[in-house]
Amino acid sequence: MLHKLKNARFYTTTGAASSLNDSVDHFYQTGEWTERKSERAVINLCKKLKKYGHHLTIDDLKNDKFVIGVDIGEGLEEDYSTLKIRKVVYNKQTKRLNYKLIGIFHDNTYSVQDFAKNLVKFLMTEVDTDNIKLIVENNNYGAELFLTIEMMKMSGEDLFDEFCIAQFYRASKEDFEKGIRWNKENKKTAVRNYKTFITTQEFDDTHPESINESMNFGRFKNGTYAAQYGHDDLVMADITIAYYIKNQTYDSFIKDCLVELKPLTEKEIIEKERKENKWNYEHNGFQLKKHTNKNKNSIMQEKLKKRYKMDN
Repeated sequence: MLHKLKNARFYTTTGAASSLNDSVDHFYQTGEWTERKSERAVINLCKKLKKYGHHLTIDDLKNDKFVIGVDIGEGLEEDYSTLKIRKVVYNKQTKRLNYKLIGIFHDNTYSVQDFAKNLVKFLMTEVDTDNIKLIVENNNYGAELFLTIEMMKMSGEDLFDEFCIAQFYRASKEDFEKGIRWNKENKKTAVRNYKTFITTQEFDDTHPESINESMNFGRFKNGTYAAQYGHDDLVMADITIAYYIKNQTYDSFIKDCLVELKPLTEKEIIEKERKENKWNYEHNGFQLKKHTNKNKNSIMQEKLKKRYKMDN
């Protein structure tokens, strides 16, 4: 009731606000990485996975899921080559997946070949490609990027599993291919998907340049969508991600994320433990093993063998 009083003011102390999302983001994203940040990250992971620290594995540390939007520029200090990295998280309140912005690469000096080589290095050293989906805009320079990666592979370099690159159906080929080729219709759908994600807050955006580009992005009289002025590389990387999430037909990455990230209900946890537990029922205080049909058949065969020997 106090908040209804005239001129009422309420303040949250630093300690009480330490678990708020903005406070957590500020803690990790500002300043240098320290041992305290590492310790806190590990403790938070232990709480999330309900594991003791000495039970954590490398897979636990690298098991987060990410979608990465790629928009490619020619590298002549004009259009930018862009990576938008979003972490896939499950929102318990809305009971759906959210896509949290955690990283951006934005540069207009790299050639397409140099960008491709650095992208490969990033994928090989910084992420587990089983847990990411790379969504590439393939209208202008996507083919050159894929060609550079293919030439690196042909030269004998040990590269990442290309299954992590999202594929889309191309009507002219009547087949799927890596990357999305924009046309008037699918771009219109993608923009609508992006707008929905922003409205429902499934996409967050705290990056000032991205916000400016989003505000300057719109529809022209001829029905096309682009920046009203300036660049649209940052917003197009997000539009690419949004289109993949809503229109994926080639793989089940997002569906798998939902299955893996959605917390189990108490009933589901009990059922999972029951299936994993070989000693799955109790009799007179003893834990007994429930035989499979195969085991029952084996027992029956042994009994028949004994009976046959006795009759002879």
